[in-house]
Amino acid sequence: SPAADWSVDDRGDALALRLPATGEVLMTGADGELVLSDVGPAPVRFMAATGCADYPEVELNVSGPHLSGPTPNGEVQGFVDTHLHVTAHEFLGGRVHCGRPWHPYGAPTALVDCPDHSLTGGAGAVLENLLSGGLPVEPHDTVGWPTFADWPAPGSLTHEQTYYRWLERAWHGGLRIMVNLLVENRVLCEIYPLKLNPCDEMASVRLQAQRIRELERYIDAQSGGPGEGWFRIVDDPDEARAVANQGKLAVVLGIEVSEPFGCSSYLGVPQCSAEQIDADLDELQRLGVRQLTVIHKFDNALGGVAGDGGTKGTVINVGNFYGTGRFWDFETCDAEDTGVHDNDQELVPGAAEHTALFGAILSAFGPELALPLYPPPHHCNVLGLSPLGRHAIEAMAERGMIVDVDHMSVRARQEALDVLEELQHPGVISSHSWSTPDAYSRIYALGGMTGPYAGGSEGFVDAWRQRRAAADPRYLFGIGFGADSNGLGAQGMPRGADAENPVTYPFTGFGGVVIDKQVSGSRVYDINVDGVAHYGLYPDWIEDLRRLAGDEIVADLARGAEAYLQTWERSLAAAEQAGSPPAAPPA
Repeated sequence: SPAADWSVDDRGDALALRLPATGEVLMTGADGELVLSDVGPAPVRFMAATGCADYPEVELNVSGPHLSGPTPNGEVQGFVDTHLHVTAHEFLGGRVHCGRPWHPYGAPTALVDCPDHSLTGGAGAVLENLLSGGLPVEPHDTVGWPTFADWPAPGSLTHEQTYYRWLERAWHGGLRIMVNLLVENRVLCEIYPLKLNPCDEMASVRLQAQRIRELERYIDAQSGGPGEGWFRIVDDPDEARAVANQGKLAVVLGIEVSEPFGCSSYLGVPQCSAEQIDADLDELQRLGVRQLTVIHKFDNALGGVAGDGGTKGTVINVGNFYGTGRFWDFETCDAEDTGVHDNDQELVPGAAEHTALFGAILSAFGPELALPLYPPPHHCNVLGLSPLGRHAIEAMAERGMIVDVDHMSVRARQEALDVLEELQHPGVISSHSWSTPDAYSRIYALGGMTGPYAGGSEGFVDAWRQRRAAADPRYLFGIGFGADSNGLGAQGMPRGADAENPVTYPFTGFGGVVIDKQVSGSRVYDINVDGVAHYGLYPDWIEDLRRLAGDEIVADLARGAEAYLQTWERSLAAAEQAGSPPAAPPA
């Protein structure tokens, strides 16, 4: 607590310790004992001691060397997560997400449930239950540390999954590049009743950019001092390559928001300008952002969205109405199911009556509001890429940024790729499988890359084979994975203890490290029965992939970090060749 938070003043060969909570300093009393006094300063020296208490912490359960490169600028070996949300504890007003990736008081304080969950035995976790496909009122064990009876879990979408020690375990297991996307959604933030932070998306991006650097400093403090930590935020591919070849984790910043640059649209009228887009891109570069999702959950002034399906889609579609004044305008487009369509909608008149919560949400907009009736599937959004959307992509290409075409409607993505092909801009990615099969060969032909949504092991193996078939032989093929942890996206479910060829512990992972079952508090995790309950289990998930598809899939994953760096390098080179202004200075 603050009663034990000391400030330390370096006095050369000694330290002065002050307690800000009381304004007092630590001194030696007349009998040699330590006392607090309101006079000072009184420098003290520390001496080595034994018998100190071990503060409780999440275990790593990994042993062995960190694989590093022979030179700073050599080829990188290791995995890349192309889509992650470490700072999501601050999004949607800062009260939706339960737990946080670090806390000065450690795991017992960081890994706790939300107050509205804890006070109701989990029954008050309406959004958690709704997004997880359960009933609006469905209790869960809220204890968290140290028992973790019900969370984190693959299907729990509002509980912390990227505590820094879990990230550290993934790094030990071979993760060398991580793209952390600063995430926000103004509409869902405004609808959710509990808030700590403002709902303005750019304000949230700024706050999360601050938080990720605070985490870097925190990890430095655990590792010996400034610059000593394994978690390094990078600004360019040269820096990322050097960090990864030191055997550390290079962290790239990106954003995934629904109204980038304030580009909402209401009743079809854009709420932003080209000048605003340019100004915000300049600010994002100064913040260190290098990858950007153009469209996320709702239609915006830049173009149409792919939409969500199922129960979650119903909620998001209501949010689209709240934010834009319109429901999604979807039409039948792919009757033969080639896979080139947006997410199908299952709404019918009166569907809100099936769930009391939907009825309550709709009634807030007026008694006459009804959910739309869609034609037979498969569905496509009629909205494509707008002129402002084209300008945004051109402006990103000028700055050498990586354009993420996920979440776009089929029409918007096809038109976005048309623009990128015209510009010959290789900085393009599908970071977590929110694109359609027609896009992958075009992405690879440009010199881009993909990171399929991690999810279940069998599904990822299928996606890997699909991407391999679409790859362009002119470029190094390596594949990433998009975990989307903390991003309201489910993680990989277990194959089951009785599955064929399960993971056996301990096993030898990437670079020769030995990986045993992960232990958090009193909970012991096993990928076979727990799935990817938290981010620390991604080394186990990769071993599960190896059991399913052999060494070849791990080899392609181990080239993922290098493939990402080469795409980034090509992106900057193309911008420079096009005569664009120099990139923003390091953040």
